[in-house]
Amino acid sequence: MVARISEATFENVFERKKIATYSYLGGCDPTGKNLQMSHKKEAAKQCDCTLLDVENSLAKFIGLKKCIRRWLS
Repeated sequence: MVARISEATFENVFERKKIATYSYLGGCDPTGKNLQMSHKKEAAKQCDCTLLDVENSLAKFIGLKKCIRRWLS
């Protein structure tokens, strides 16, 4: 039972950080096309995560965006 609670807590924290990262980067550049490394570093600092976490979240977002475009066209 303890392991499940820990996993759920970890997933919850991770999702919150991912959402915070999206929100921060969306404020810098809503399209995501012109993000600078300084934006990503500041997002990592503000969201209390690593630069790798920010890059991974951004890659997932861009991949999802491409899938949605394909699906709609």
